[in-house]
Amino acid sequence: IYTLRTLFPYTTLFRSTTDIARGERILVENPLLKYSSYDHALGQVAALGRRKKAVLYSLHNAHPDLPTLFGIVRTNGLPIDDEDNGAIFEFGCRFNHSCAPNVHHHWDAKREAIIFHATRAVRKDEELTIFYVRPLDSSVERQFKLRSTFGFSCTCEVCASADVAASDKRRESIKATTETLPSLGATPLRI
Repeated sequence: IYTLRTLFPYTTLFRSTTDIARGERILVENPLLKYSSYDHALGQVAALGRRKKAVLYSLHNAHPDLPTLFGIVRTNGLPIDDEDNGAIFEFGCRFNHSCAPNVHHHWDAKREAIIFHATRAVRKDEELTIFYVRPLDSSVERQFKLRSTFGFSCTCEVCASADVAASDKRRESIKATTETLPSLGATPLRI
């Protein structure tokens, strides 16, 4: 249901090859490596086969001032739980960012896999994107985090809009509401 196209070195686009329904599964993938720290990642790399190492080192490094593996992990690592553990994936790490993404991912601990689903209906030939940063942060906070961690400024439809302030206001309202729920005795839904 998707194709992966390389435009420039380290620039890839996930494009839908068909219309995708909201909630439809797009990708299920096991990690190349899981890590809890840089040293742990280093040990995991030593155990990888030649092909998996080649895939790992083909990923973008937005931190050339750091040791190569650390830069790749910092640039491409996806969170897999609430304990600051992360993982690197051959395909899952190649989704581009948008502040209005059409794909969401979650870690399935039983399967030891990351699962990507469409968050809304996606048209054929539309790019498939995820969040790289906290979605409820302000545009200034998101842009800072994207520049400092990933080396780019976001130019998605939200950030390029003349109405960024209204988007920030809506995000702040949602953030305030979600932060109030636990104090009301509500239990967050586990999906």
